[in-house]
Amino acid sequence: MSYGNLCDHLDALEAGDGRHVVALPDGSVDHRYALSGAGGASIEGVDEFAGQLADGSRAFWLEATGVRPGGQAVNVAVQVDALGDSATLVGHLDHPVLADFSFETYSMGPPATVSVVAFDGDDLLFSEPGPTEAWDVADLSAVVD
Repeated sequence: MSYGNLCDHLDALEAGDGRHVVALPDGSVDHRYALSGAGGASIEGVDEFAGQLADGSRAFWLEATGVRPGGQAVNVAVQVDALGDSATLVGHLDHPVLADFSFETYSMGPPATVSVVAFDGDDLLFSEPGPTEAWDVADLSAVVD
């Protein structure tokens, strides 16, 4: 598919009933954790974590609390679908946690991995470089008719 054909396809979608949003190109698997510090006490906030670091603590424990889909494009598509409009997600979705969406999807390969340490009202993210940094229209054309 050429860039012009993609534009024509998107124009045709917009001409239909309702709205159709195409979200691309990211996708991540977010691994969520709770953090404990000295003596196994739960660390509830970023300031508490920073304080323990400043006091010289260097040993912390992560407790896995969940795995869920992530990425801006993924979140947009989920929200659009929840609001009742039509969504298509094109992203890096080759992972079981990204397999069960109720809208049209096209995968461009494996997703990024993000480790999320959940604090009250704030999260600390540790991201591995994702595959979206090097994608281009040719990659998109390879997965979308």
